Amino acid sequence: MTLKMSLSEIVDQVQGQFRNGVPNGWLLGWKLDRGYATINESIAPHKAANMTTFDYCFCNYYELMIGNDYPKFALAIRISFIVPAYSLHWTRYDSEHSGVVTRDIPVAAVHIENKIRSTIDGLGYFELPSDWHDKEINDVILELSDTDSVTLGKCLFCDYAQ
Repeated sequence: MTLKMSLSEIVDQVQGQFRNGVPNGWLLGWKLDRGYATINESIAPHKAANMTTFDYCFCNYYELMIGNDYPKFALAIRISFIVPAYSLHWTRYDSEHSGVVTRDIPVAAVHIENKIRSTIDGLGYFELPSDWHDKEINDVILELSDTDSVTLGKCLFCDYAQ
């Protein structure tokens, strides 16, 4: 992974993008399927589902499920519209309603994750370091988060209340 922007450059970009309010992907004409076909080609015969919505989100969101029986593993793939960054994380589901974020995944899933990472890097994006997601961002107001819980991850990918 080669970082294309420093943390301070990303924060400056976020503050600029949110200066006049929360960006609305629907009104800005963001593409719902940006990179989707290329990602799916790279992992065939597997196929990610397009979960993208711009309701409180500032990214494309694709999800790949691995496994037919429980436990199942879901890889969340998020590509930001705010800066050219992406995020990957796995959730392990032991039942239909019980999931937990994990790094302990099957060996076959590691290979698929590496293909996805290489593909997205090739599209010109960089992976946001995991320790940057919780960086507090000042001077940004989101719709769901309290002003004291605005983080870089929420500004780049999806806003949520805590």
